[in-house]
Order: sequence, then structure tokens, then C-alpha cells
Amino acid sequence: MSDNPVAILLYLGVAGFVLHLYLVDFRATRADNVTVSSSMPGASAMPASALIIGVCVALLILAVETSGEIVLGVASEQSEMAWYFLFASLAAGVIEEVIFRGYLVVSKRGRAALIT
Repeated sequence: MSDNPVAILLYLGVAGFVLHLYLVDFRATRADNVTVSSSMPGASAMPASALIIGVCVALLILAVETSGEIVLGVASEQSEMAWYFLFASLAAGVIEEVIFRGYLVVSKRGRAALIT
């Protein structure tokens, strides 16, 4: 991804829209109203313990990776990025979850739509 601020804003807008769709479904699930047709399927609450475990494991992976780069001497070779690229990195997580979990599915459009 480029560090063009306009491209990052566009990417952030797409992620914001996708996150909005997810939140609509999440709120509908919490209210036991799962008949919302314009939102994505699969959003549900998780236990706080799962959230805490996930955050702790993510921080552990980050610490191990960072310490490995320092030990191997490649930490100084990391490139610098603009501060606003942080938003694109966060937006990428939202969009990747949608794609990899299969919420974004092309159906009834033929094989050509799947390839392109």
C-alpha cells in the first residue's frame, strides 16, 4: 500500500463502512433480532476472558518478534512510515477479517466474477 494520504483515507472509508455493517449485525444479535438482511452474518459477543487472552497473546507475539529482530540485528533495517499509515494498518485488519472469514462472498454471478 502506498503512503498517499488520499489512498489511505479511501481505504479507511471502506474499512469504516465494513465495520459499520459488522456493528449493525452485532447489535442485532445482542437484541435477539437476527433478521437484519443488510448486515453481515456471524457477529456475536465473546467472553471477556477470550478478549484478554487474545490481547495477551498478540502482545507476546509482538514482543518475541521485536526481540528477535533486535537479537539478529535487523531492527535498524526497518523502514520508517508516516504517522497516518497507522490508520491504514488498522483498517487492513478489519478488511482482512471480512475477506478471510468469508463474509464477503460473490455468489450467483458466475465463474468470471470469482476470477476477476
